[in-house]
Amino acid sequence: MPVVLVATQYWHTMLASVAKDFVNTDIVFAIANEADFPGDLQILGLSDWGEDVAVGLFATKPAKYRMNQELSPSSLHEFVQDYLQGSLEPYLTSKLPPKEAKNALVKTVVGSTFKKIVLNPERNVVVKLCVPTGEACTKAKEWYPKVAEKFKGVGDLVFAEMNVALNDPPLGTAFESLPVFYFSARGSKEMVPVTPTPADDADLQFYLKHRVHIKPTKKSGKEEL
Repeated sequence: MPVVLVATQYWHTMLASVAKDFVNTDIVFAIANEADFPGDLQILGLSDWGEDVAVGLFATKPAKYRMNQELSPSSLHEFVQDYLQGSLEPYLTSKLPPKEAKNALVKTVVGSTFKKIVLNPERNVVVKLCVPTGEACTKAKEWYPKVAEKFKGVGDLVFAEMNVALNDPPLGTAFESLPVFYFSARGSKEMVPVTPTPADDADLQFYLKHRVHIKPTKKSGKEEL
């Protein structure tokens, strides 16, 4: 679990003065030139940081954290200590929330809005995690809104989707292939995978109707299978 300093200057003395307080932990301290690690800056949202030194921590969940204050011995010490105590919020890569109609059939979720929209305890939420490319994701882009249309008017049900190539879902969200679907029940702040993974609109309609007992407002022959 290294703390990586991506720097335009070498701050070895200061770093060493802090690192000595954490010799009995598994934290590894390192200094790197920003020209050699632009990708690390980007995934921490620090490309436009503007200060001489940017500080990030990469853990093994995988999780990443960034320090949002000016670097000093005391601020670095506090940052590492907060991580060890579990009080740091992980940094999630996120695009800006898009402007879309309030009554959109499928809401677009980004990293910064995932908890607010998907883990909303006042709603039942289905979320699709996808990437723009890939045959299965391309097909799901066509049939997923059809399911949302079938359940339009079910006031406490929300359909959402996230592009995981540009946004980080919450830690603990696991997937080996895409798309994957999760369901978050009203009254809960957790989500469960929709299994087996729906291959088409009939599969997802079946899950909603027979597994979580939400009835569509519009019917079709396929849905009754």
